[in-house]
Amino acid sequence: MLRSRSPGSLALQGSSAPLAKVGLLALVVLAGLLALAPRAARAQECQPLREVRPLPDELLPANGYIWDVCYYVVNGDREDARSNEICAAPRLFDAGGAEVALALERRADAPPTRLVSRYRPLVPLQVGASYSLEPGEYVRPSGRRTVRVVAATEEVPEPPRLLSLDYQVRGESALARFRFADFDGLLVKDVGAQGQPSLGGVDISRLDPGAAPELELLKQPCRENFSAQRGASAMVRFGVLDLAGNFSGWGETESVQFPATDTELSEPSGNAEEEAGAGGGCSLRGCAGSRAAGLAVLLMVAELARTRRRRIRAIRAPGRARCPRSVGVL
Repeated sequence: MLRSRSPGSLALQGSSAPLAKVGLLALVVLAGLLALAPRAARAQECQPLREVRPLPDELLPANGYIWDVCYYVVNGDREDARSNEICAAPRLFDAGGAEVALALERRADAPPTRLVSRYRPLVPLQVGASYSLEPGEYVRPSGRRTVRVVAATEEVPEPPRLLSLDYQVRGESALARFRFADFDGLLVKDVGAQGQPSLGGVDISRLDPGAAPELELLKQPCRENFSAQRGASAMVRFGVLDLAGNFSGWGETESVQFPATDTELSEPSGNAEEEAGAGGGCSLRGCAGSRAAGLAVLLMVAELARTRRRRIRAIRAPGRARCPRSVGVL
């Protein structure tokens, strides 16, 4: 038997075809927006990042300094970045609350996003005394910290011992992460493995005092210390500066070779700060703005589907002639 189509079914079919085309076009546009959202978020939503030493409860030699490693770019805007505002000098107070004046002894602008400063107390620090250090904004870990002063030292620290090196490559983002055995002091890098130790080589390695030190070579809108990209390679070596400025000498030279293809992303850790990375709020998974953009896209798709259903119901609504099913003949 043959069944003939009813006029009602023909009307529904004819009206839904344009809707299907509109829906398909909208989905294509939204897919493009979704693809662009993570990149835009990474470029626009990242904050400065600082490591000020000594860390909470870290011992400060009487001949030591206050150190500030400061990535000062806000939201990827390098042209209007103001390092003097972001990297404002830390403040030191004695046990009685009196401020200890600090003099900027040395400073190195490590292009294009990092400023390294070394401050010297203008009055002698008392061995055995405790001081309070106000590190400033954008510091991890944040908040005022207690610092205890110990005897002056001229002892040379040991070079750092590398435990692991891993890479993450995803699209235009690339990162090499070095993890080290625990050491006391600041990490100094020498990309190219043929230079002398310099203040500009000091980099962030202690964002979490409870974790082993690590350093990332990366190129992001708010943090850049290496031209990290697919297939990039370099030789690098590391040393340690203690808080009194004594240098360890260089450790072994390491070969860095970024993969030429994307790597798999590690599983989320559940730690919000870790997920954001040391990039000052950015990671290879993108910033929070990309998640918000993705949610907005899903809501738009849902609204499009609801609109389509409403139009179909309007076509079928009472008031329009409904034809009964007609059964064809042999």
